[in-house]
Amino acid sequence: MDEFLKQLNDKQIEAVKCTEGPLLILAGAGSGKTRVIIYRIAHLLKNGVPPWNILAMTFTNKAANQMKERITMLADKRSSQDLWISTYHSFGAKILRIEAEGAGLNRNFTIYDDSDSKKLVEACLKELNLDTEKYRPSVIANVISSAKDKLLDPESYSVHALTTSESIKRVTADVYEIYQKKLKAADAMDFGDILRYTVELFKNNPRILEKYQERFRYIMIDEYQDTNYAQYVLCKKLVGLAGGHRDVNYTPPAPSENLIGPSTNLFVVGDDDQSIYEWRGADIRNILFFEKDFPNCKTVKLVKNYRSTANIITAANEVFKGIKEKHLIKQIEAVKRKKDGSLEFGDAITVYMASDETDEINFIVFEMNEIRKKNPAVRWNDFAVLYRVHEQSKIAKRVFENQGIPYIVYNPRFWQLREVQDICSYLKVLAFYLKARAGVLTDAALSKEGEAINDDIKRMYYLPPLNFSPIETEIMSHTFKPYELFTNEEMRRKMLARLPEETSREKFLKLVEIFSHLADDFKMSSLENTVSGIIESCDYLSVYKKNVVETEQSRESVRYVMAVREEAVDFDRSYGANIPVSDRLSMFLENIAIRSNPTEQSELKTKSEYVNLMSLHAAKGLEFNTVFFIGLEENIIPIRHYSAEKLKKKDKERRVDEERRLFYVGITRAKERLYLTYADSRLWYSKKQRFAPSRFLACLPKRLLDRGSFNVGFFSKMKYGLKRIFS
Repeated sequence: MDEFLKQLNDKQIEAVKCTEGPLLILAGAGSGKTRVIIYRIAHLLKNGVPPWNILAMTFTNKAANQMKERITMLADKRSSQDLWISTYHSFGAKILRIEAEGAGLNRNFTIYDDSDSKKLVEACLKELNLDTEKYRPSVIANVISSAKDKLLDPESYSVHALTTSESIKRVTADVYEIYQKKLKAADAMDFGDILRYTVELFKNNPRILEKYQERFRYIMIDEYQDTNYAQYVLCKKLVGLAGGHRDVNYTPPAPSENLIGPSTNLFVVGDDDQSIYEWRGADIRNILFFEKDFPNCKTVKLVKNYRSTANIITAANEVFKGIKEKHLIKQIEAVKRKKDGSLEFGDAITVYMASDETDEINFIVFEMNEIRKKNPAVRWNDFAVLYRVHEQSKIAKRVFENQGIPYIVYNPRFWQLREVQDICSYLKVLAFYLKARAGVLTDAALSKEGEAINDDIKRMYYLPPLNFSPIETEIMSHTFKPYELFTNEEMRRKMLARLPEETSREKFLKLVEIFSHLADDFKMSSLENTVSGIIESCDYLSVYKKNVVETEQSRESVRYVMAVREEAVDFDRSYGANIPVSDRLSMFLENIAIRSNPTEQSELKTKSEYVNLMSLHAAKGLEFNTVFFIGLEENIIPIRHYSAEKLKKKDKERRVDEERRLFYVGITRAKERLYLTYADSRLWYSKKQRFAPSRFLACLPKRLLDRGSFNVGFFSKMKYGLKRIFS
């Protein structure tokens, strides 16, 4: 046995060594699935497989980068650099740039982020004289995105829309056709187009497909339970199987329809118990039917949990009992041991019934302080407060701020936050300015790329150093081509002459000067220095520091801005050695455009001085020493959807099943301590409500539970009460 494999358990070794043919890994929570992927790649490299023959796809850039770093530690650095490890959409974007001619695309296409797509949809609605209040651009954009995830082009979706009585789908069909024409005219694509175009490229160009089938002899897919139809078909194309159906409500093909190619070395890992993204197109059947898609596949179950104490694991094992068929249930095994070698059962799971939502959070504050008092080494980021919807975070933020508890909201839509979008606008305009100044763009390309950043320039009118007044903004809005303010001195002089104040003209010239200085230093710079230069030179943080009294909201905004800089640091570390910084900036912006879409799992690093507040969806894949899982009530988890009455019984059951999986994800985030809370009544969307305790609590054995209260001690309780009164 290879020496480095001795760190794995028997089942993990079996998964690593099974390198030929299709392999399904059913990995329970905390069972080390990422380690298996990493060691499998290292094992292939050590056994002579060329790195360019290996493709690994996952859902977050963070996961992809961590895989690369850890593989570098196990194998030589040179080999790891030639591996293709990326998210699905980064993979698709790379293929489309390489094979642009075969795909009928401009190699320098632009990827629109979520906000760009919504603006373009709004323009299409106005062109059709449709009311944007009745037909909201965000809703239409989501329907179009869903259609693309099912590989439906405008024509195919139009046929589908004719068979429905829903007006929203018929309107979407009209918008989709115009929307796609506008994207093509701008040499642009949105997030949904990336995989759709990649699948079409492979479908229409067999030789190109064969080239990549020949190259990627070993394909590994992480989180397979979260794949949608487009990702499912892409995987099948790469391993030489039939491409799937284009039906909106597809059913995975029966075994007889599959023609398994000679090198279907497809390794997929996932957990059907953690499939929680149906709302964004994920289909649990992709993993459940894998053995039907690949009749000769091997299946390995990873059930040893290295994360949680035995009590938490025992509770997790009860969640699906009586719900799933016995042969589908994975019984997770506890591994954690005490120093004497005995099993680490850990603390009992605390269940607390609060009087209301404020009492619920006050209980959490009390418990955190008690834990830190007993063990001063415990850091704030050892704690996580998990909730079903972001509405629940409001009271937590207010109480934490009043009590002086530092916190950060872990937002999966990080790249769509206002503060982050502001910094991205500066970066987009800077990237354009660099190209224009270097003279690398043709007149046509200058116009197209300039048009793409016009909205970013307009956004900057409201930001420092400009901070234009409403009158000045109105004057500048008459600029037909805002990008020419950075490329055409004569045009800039004429437009600025219209501004009533000399100081306003000076502010715009200062912005151009800042970009000019950044451009001068750019060759010797880094992304980190570029982002820092923009933040500091433009005095962006003054937006959040202008108040005499600093609020938690302003501190949170500053943290988000600093997080963008940290992302730049990570990007420099991953790509800095080989790529000029100007190209790196373009890659960074493309990376952001991909990650800004809600269907691309995102992440935000947390610091040791902050308690983590996050939704259950955002918490997937993470772990914390202590977890407070709040709002365990009917209508919250399982959530009650506004359209629930219209659903068929089967659809209602499917939604409850996914809510049960969310509950499972929540409790399996805890390593040492787990608190489950619910309230007798709570203010729910501005209305006082009383909900019954969640049905999911009933599945937990009472012997594992402890009823939480403030009755830890008279003096502790009195001290806490006085602190609440006088703070």
